[in-house]
Amino acid sequence: MQAIGMLDSIDGYGFDKHARKRADNSCLLPCLASTVCLLTICVSGCSQSNTTSSATQTRPAVQSIFSNKSTPSHCPAQCVSTTVAIAREGLGLDPEEQGKKELLDAVALFESLDKEDKDAGSTSIRVPVEDTIEKVTEGPAAPVVFVHNSGHLYVLLGAIKVNDKLLCQVVHGGESVSLVTKRMLLEGGFQEAWRFEKKEGVAVPIHVGSTVIEIDKLWHNFGETLPDKSLECAFHLKNTGKNTVILDKPIVSCQCTVPDLGEKTKLASGGTLDLKILTKPASSTSLRNSVGLTFYEAGNGMSRRVQLALIGSQRESMEVTPTKLDFGIVVPGKVCSRVVSLREKPTDRFVLKEVGSGDLPLSHNVETTKDSNGLATYRVHLELNVKDESLGEQHGELVLSTDSDVRPKVTIPVLFKTESPLRATPSVISLGTVVVGDAREERVQLVSRSGEPVTAQIECCPEECAIVFDRKKNPTEMVVVINLKQAGIWQGIIKLRAKDATKEQAVAIRCVAYVQAPTQ
Repeated sequence: MQAIGMLDSIDGYGFDKHARKRADNSCLLPCLASTVCLLTICVSGCSQSNTTSSATQTRPAVQSIFSNKSTPSHCPAQCVSTTVAIAREGLGLDPEEQGKKELLDAVALFESLDKEDKDAGSTSIRVPVEDTIEKVTEGPAAPVVFVHNSGHLYVLLGAIKVNDKLLCQVVHGGESVSLVTKRMLLEGGFQEAWRFEKKEGVAVPIHVGSTVIEIDKLWHNFGETLPDKSLECAFHLKNTGKNTVILDKPIVSCQCTVPDLGEKTKLASGGTLDLKILTKPASSTSLRNSVGLTFYEAGNGMSRRVQLALIGSQRESMEVTPTKLDFGIVVPGKVCSRVVSLREKPTDRFVLKEVGSGDLPLSHNVETTKDSNGLATYRVHLELNVKDESLGEQHGELVLSTDSDVRPKVTIPVLFKTESPLRATPSVISLGTVVVGDAREERVQLVSRSGEPVTAQIECCPEECAIVFDRKKNPTEMVVVINLKQAGIWQGIIKLRAKDATKEQAVAIRCVAYVQAPTQ
């Protein structure tokens, strides 16, 4: 049997796309979202439980959220295999060695672990559904498995607090983690719940050939995460077997996840390793990063792959539009206007405190409006007015400071390029392939951004070039006749002193050609 890696198809805040469309919006808080990556194991599907507790029968089931069209044995989310992997990890058992594949119901599923978890010093405990839900507190927690009336399995991973309301992190198999209220769980149609407890210090054994690597955990729940805020966690590894194990360079799911191990490492018998991992969530509502570890037993080449998972829930933060300001090519003295908008979300209420632009020639004013729900939109009206000395490409940042708990500071890159007062078009004369003695005529326009006529004096030019100016045209044209005398690559530069009514400027035009000898 081979381990899989991470849950995918992470998509928003419902349990699946179809269920989310059927959701009661008043319960689901659709502006919230979370994502998850967990270790899962490929085994056969789940079977339906026939047991229903009297306690949960008294509450109406929220069928639009927790109901499933498929039977547990054909669950597309593979809720049993995922849940067994989580349960075994919670009990300090190797998640790949699932043992019994055909289980009649959820009770048999967890009771089948009874002997194994007792041998490991751990315990599977059936707990009251309602009491367990009512006792949920903020923060990551040891997984609790809820058995639905349909036989499908859901896992409670912890809870975050948003606007003084507790929202539980719940996952169904390979679907995304959802943020749901306690009331939704109480009315969800769950018939029983299971908690897994292991002795302090008990790690997860990973069998690599004839030896064993113990890892303190296989996934880490950061709880609530904030946009662009770096996160760090550590995994402790120990070789408790007799043979040396080689750990290959970790493979990460994205460049924003960085383990502090950049090369192969040997773990001798009794050796330990603390693997630190740094990750940085984006400003989106998702965190689903993973680190893949591959172990090889020295001497025989037996290998084992394990996925470490980093999960987190992130409330939806303010909407920022645009996320980058590119003014393009600007003319000194001519004002360019842009608008940046910050829009509140129910989970991110804030006040715009300050607008900073550093040394950029930006001025601003702020317009505030509110919609029918009382959500504010701050429109920052910006005016860029560059001076003549600001030539070329310019970079900077617009910094918007707020009292938001989620994004107290919003940084927007700013880019613009100042057009030269006088320019040559084209700035490069490329003749391509020419034959020795074959004269070529090219025309170059001398353009003033003010639209005024341009005059020019030649400061220097290649001896192969003859230049005249056609001042009857606007813009002025420079007529260049080039007659090359020698085969090979030819390059030259024409330098001018150009001016209009207000400005004078040096202008350079590069010339290039590949010259062939005449055919005999």
